[in-house]
Amino acid sequence: GGPPAILFLLSGPDMVGRTRANLIGFFAFTNLVALTLFLSVGLLGTEALVRAAVLVPIFFAFLWAGSLLFGRAGEKVFRRIALWFLLAVALFTLSA
Repeated sequence: GGPPAILFLLSGPDMVGRTRANLIGFFAFTNLVALTLFLSVGLLGTEALVRAAVLVPIFFAFLWAGSLLFGRAGEKVFRRIALWFLLAVALFTLSA
């Protein structure tokens, strides 16, 4: 669900600050819902929870770094970088 949501939000008329905030909120919410569902049906064991505990600080570090870099890029640059990144993810997914 991520790439279609990104493409949808990037194609809208909202300013990039709102688009970025909506993307962060979307992914935080969907990940929280998925985690809750996985825990409720017993799909996550101790190993997965330990990995998540290790990766959460990394996630927040990159979120913080992104917020620092975000102010340096204009609207066109932000959209262009996001679309190139989306293309790279699509190509990687197709080749895997």
